[in-house]
Amino acid sequence: MTPADRAVPPQADPFPLKNRTVVITGSTRGIGRIMAEAIVMAGANLVVTARTEAAIEVTVAELRSLAEGPIQGQTQEPIQEQNPAQVWGQVCDVSQLEQVEALAQATIDRFGQLDVWFNNAAVTHAFGPVLDIPYSQWRQVIDTNIVGTYHGTIAALKQMLPREKGVIINFLGAGTSGDVANGYLSAYTASKAAVQRFTQVAADDYKQSGIKICGLNPGLMPTDLTVKIEPVNEEAQRRLKFLRFGLRWFATPPENIAKMALKLATDGPQVKNGGFYRCLPDLRLNLQRGIQGSHLPTPSQPQ
Repeated sequence: MTPADRAVPPQADPFPLKNRTVVITGSTRGIGRIMAEAIVMAGANLVVTARTEAAIEVTVAELRSLAEGPIQGQTQEPIQEQNPAQVWGQVCDVSQLEQVEALAQATIDRFGQLDVWFNNAAVTHAFGPVLDIPYSQWRQVIDTNIVGTYHGTIAALKQMLPREKGVIINFLGAGTSGDVANGYLSAYTASKAAVQRFTQVAADDYKQSGIKICGLNPGLMPTDLTVKIEPVNEEAQRRLKFLRFGLRWFATPPENIAKMALKLATDGPQVKNGGFYRCLPDLRLNLQRGIQGSHLPTPSQPQ
């Protein structure tokens, strides 16, 4: 499957996001990269972020090349209209407020407006019980996942409020599914539960503003957060086997994540302020890919 195949579901309008500007934090790999490809193929101006300049340069070049390539329409014939997407990137550590605010302002300076902001950047820690997780790792998860989401939300709000229009999407995950403990992921699950409640409160605070603040749970996906996680002991290694089994058979297909990203970015009437959206696995597709031995590899790009 090529990036173009998974990025563009059939559309009446080949570029439904033209004239819109989208920011995706942590968008050089994994789920962020999948969404970035979909957003670019839909014709939006896209701002990608990472913590290193090298990752930005590689990703921007690849996404620009993707936007310039042939695109298939509903009839499988090449679309003649030129993709209007522009791709630009900026280094940003979301745990640093000044960097996030600079990113938002630079987006306005370059494109004149900010329509959609995905708070996607996230990290996790080693897989193990609370006392076995180094404090520095635990704190980094909180600073990136919770504080980074807060930073992105307020930076985007400041730019969107004057226009009374825009969508902010905060990413949920393990820790937001009822009473499931998700053991050995204490900081990560705590962070996602906090993001869920923060999203609810922020959506209520600004429900009269014209801005929509939503939550998105992408489900299981083989990214660095799930594939490269390190167990701290034998019991953690044993538990990881179940996680990897789930990743093989119950993972969310990239196509579903791309479609949901487009749905939220398009900001139609089906997108509700305070709404929570979940990407679901496709068990039939996963079974087919498993039989064929064609499970997608981990989406990986330089950081």
